[in-house]
Amino acid sequence: MSCCWWRPPSWARFIAFLSLLAVAFSAWVGVFGADMLRREEYDAGALLDTTRTSAYWCPVGFGPAAVAAWALGLGSGLLFSTSDRFTGPWASNNPVGEYGLGWVATVAVSFLMYVVLPKPAVAPAAQPAKGSATMAV
Repeated sequence: MSCCWWRPPSWARFIAFLSLLAVAFSAWVGVFGADMLRREEYDAGALLDTTRTSAYWCPVGFGPAAVAAWALGLGSGLLFSTSDRFTGPWASNNPVGEYGLGWVATVAVSFLMYVVLPKPAVAPAAQPAKGSATMAV
């Protein structure tokens, strides 16, 4: 009988949770990184404008290309991920799965998908009001 406070199964579950969380955040990083490389600057006033006349208004409330790229990146990352409760089908017999680099596959796939998927055109920015500024990226 062990009288130790450390219980490997609970730590293993926590590490599995962190690994899966890293894959989800990595998909967001891929989409965000692709968007940052695509745009030269953001209109600060339009980012804060929540009306239908905003340059960044999206009729469905989110960018379908961004969500699709995020979901495809997340799915691909899970295919390469492994934990004590879940192992993706491509998690073995390749360097990405063997070394726990599913998050790298996630970033790459979501980045490439967001670059390739069509996005609605951003409305031209209105003339900035006095005192407002654009955010350079």
